[in-house]
Amino acid sequence: MKAKKLFQLLIGFTGALLLIIGFVFIVTNSDVAKISGGVVLGVNLISGLIIPNPVSIAGFFAGLFMLILPAKAAGVVLVALGAVTLAVPVFWQIKSKRSIV
Repeated sequence: MKAKKLFQLLIGFTGALLLIIGFVFIVTNSDVAKISGGVVLGVNLISGLIIPNPVSIAGFFAGLFMLILPAKAAGVVLVALGAVTLAVPVFWQIKSKRSIV
């Protein structure tokens, strides 16, 4: 039970961070997107090699989006990805409240 709740918090925290990063990219210039994209991609590749986990794939794609897309487009993509990621624990909680078993 506690592991499930911790996993929900981890997913929600990841979604909130993606939203914040997306809004920062929409407001700031493109140099911030390139530098932080390289840092995020490098950290996710290193942590994925050390500890393989399914959550690091979101960070990998976020870093890839930051490097490839322009800053404003990366911000929009990250805001959308963050909103979807943030909604997953909410729907998961609603589904677990409705289930009888």
